[in-house]
Amino acid sequence: MCQVLVTAIIVSTALLAVACDGQPAIVTPTPAPVTTSFPFPSQHPSTPLPDILSGKEVIKLEPGPPTTLPASLSIIVETGCFGCAGEAQGITRYYVGPDGELAPDTLLDPGALGAPPRILDTPEGPREYPPSITGIVMSPDASEIIISVCVRARCSYGEGGPSDWEAESRTALYRSRDGGVTWHSALQLDAGASVEVRTGLGAAVVAVWETALEATFYRIALDDSPADSNPTMDRLTPPAPGAWPVAGVDTDVLWLVSDGGRILREDGSTFIDFAGSGSINRYFFVEEFGAAWIAWASPVFFSNEGGTFGVDRSFLSKVDAKGAIGSTVQYDNTARYGVDIGNGMRIGNAQLDPKTHPEWNWFPSVFDIPNRQVRPILDPFAERGNTGRNIVAAVQRGPFARVVNTDNTCLNIRAEPLPSAGILDCAAEGVLLRDTGEAGGPASEWLKVVTPNGAEGWAKRPVPRAVTLPGS
Repeated sequence: MCQVLVTAIIVSTALLAVACDGQPAIVTPTPAPVTTSFPFPSQHPSTPLPDILSGKEVIKLEPGPPTTLPASLSIIVETGCFGCAGEAQGITRYYVGPDGELAPDTLLDPGALGAPPRILDTPEGPREYPPSITGIVMSPDASEIIISVCVRARCSYGEGGPSDWEAESRTALYRSRDGGVTWHSALQLDAGASVEVRTGLGAAVVAVWETALEATFYRIALDDSPADSNPTMDRLTPPAPGAWPVAGVDTDVLWLVSDGGRILREDGSTFIDFAGSGSINRYFFVEEFGAAWIAWASPVFFSNEGGTFGVDRSFLSKVDAKGAIGSTVQYDNTARYGVDIGNGMRIGNAQLDPKTHPEWNWFPSVFDIPNRQVRPILDPFAERGNTGRNIVAAVQRGPFARVVNTDNTCLNIRAEPLPSAGILDCAAEGVLLRDTGEAGGPASEWLKVVTPNGAEGWAKRPVPRAVTLPGS
């Protein structure tokens, strides 16, 4: 935390689209709605639902018109290649800036974390490669992000499989508590490793490759101590051969069995069994505060003049603590249901009909469940150069005040609207603070803000209702 007086400026972003109750409003842009020709339901109206959904409420979503990102939200997006092996290549934040345009900020470039290049043997001889991400986990609001990065040799996971694993590999874990703007080196492992599951604040499960063919799993506890301080690591035993950690519910780690249709608790008991109804991709488990949802898929095959094809039906089912399926959302194509943003809406990713989007058809999208629509966010993700993985991993809620002009220091957030009040946090350059709209001080020279990690305090500004704030 910064203990000296600093000078910083916060630029307040305009709130362009907020519903009356403070929830984000979805805005339809000028272009005409996109028409679609999905193989479902028109070509296959009689396709039965999977058995596990018998007697359950199922809300079917259809492709809707494109939309824009609500100005009251910021999305944290994993970038990189889509449809190829390996993990994300970086993290980017998108939000609507003061000029009304969508502003991208690169939050994570693994080559900028301070680790030297890796020297890898290739058919052409030794070559330098940047560090590579092996895993990312984060809270739904990005108040905590933990990443694992291969910083030496080949770490196997995400780099071509066991044949590429090298015994001298090393992995570093980094942690952010301010929405991905600053990173703290939290753990160094002399092995290939990947962070797999976040189980609570500072708690995660990592897979460690000490050999080429088998991973060992550990539950770790991280804090703000230096990476060489030996954080707690407890070995976990999978409840079945080939099981892989997919989620944390309370203190329990849930494991996906290798058949893809069952999830087990740590004690080996069944949490949920799809019994032939579908399969769960281990990256598609969705967990939220106070509720748990499972995203799963049930492919359907159909034939037409072009041949035989398979299309995912993507489901999002609410589950209780006993693993019982409840209400379910259905979309007849590949989807990641992302993060709940209130009013029955979510922001995630969806695949659209390639007939209507021939150049690219995978976009961040709004799942408008009350209106039974999936609405793609085309700007800027349909533009050449901006297509790719773009997986929505977290959502920050505004309206926002962005910290700028700190001269590489930070902006003090104080406990009271007084220059002598205690410092609760120090927000770095580029951090998005939530602007509560509450003013304090005799001349309303203080603004009440909330930091990404939830600290609520005060930042000073020069004149009443100014759009910039100096640091105290």
